[in-house]
Amino acid sequence: MRDDDDWAQAFATARIAESCAISNTTREINCVFPLYLYPGVGKASAALFNRWPEGKDGRTPNLDTEFVEATAVATKLRFLSDGRGDPRATFGPEDVLAWIYAMFHSPGYRSLYEAHLKLDFPRVPPPGNTDIFRALTEAGHDLLTVHLLESRKLTETITDYAGPRAPEVGRVGWSAGMV
Repeated sequence: MRDDDDWAQAFATARIAESCAISNTTREINCVFPLYLYPGVGKASAALFNRWPEGKDGRTPNLDTEFVEATAVATKLRFLSDGRGDPRATFGPEDVLAWIYAMFHSPGYRSLYEAHLKLDFPRVPPPGNTDIFRALTEAGHDLLTVHLLESRKLTETITDYAGPRAPEVGRVGWSAGMV
């Protein structure tokens, strides 16, 4: 990111990311942080980094234990080391990702931490209470499904077409600010 740019780029993918997946105009290289670590993948020693019970396919969350513990204390919810939790009693790594994603896309967060975001990796505060965590986690999950192109909202039309059944383009023109 150039010095004069605002920090505005946080994205999620369920696939491999290219080095300039968001913008190649700023000549930046993406930083990719997987949500889960899988046994036998990469250079990390399983014994060194295995701080969570194994989940699906032996995966473990790639999350800071102090942040997870602070979130558990603030929300009074129990942490599950795989998937999503039940918002009434538990939370999981996918809920933490949703919380972080909601925070990174929050105008208030970006405004409050604007100076810091230009200099370093973004920092994520733990939630203030259970209600805030639930609300922002839900918003984060919704935003993630849209960005991952998994949302049902993407197939819902928001406009109506009032023309012929099989329209054909005869000639394209520009008039009075319209095509």
